[in-house]
Amino acid sequence: MSEQQRLAEQIEQAKTALMIRPNDPFQRNRLGNLYRQAGRLEEAIVAHKRVIAIDPNLADGAFNLGLDYWPARTSPPPPRL
Repeated sequence: MSEQQRLAEQIEQAKTALMIRPNDPFQRNRLGNLYRQAGRLEEAIVAHKRVIAIDPNLADGAFNLGLDYWPARTSPPPPRL
């Protein structure tokens, strides 16, 4: 199975989980991360903005939103601590 096929399968699984619990910020954050890994940055941005709307105190949502915007820059992303 290719990396793109694996990501597509995981995206579908995350979307299915969100059908059951649409306001789960952790699952939505995961979906956004999967979108980013698949190069689907617009969808990643939407997902991470939704994470912030659901739970503004969840730092992962804001951090990952920043990573979504990072490809527009010319330098590599900062190391994750």
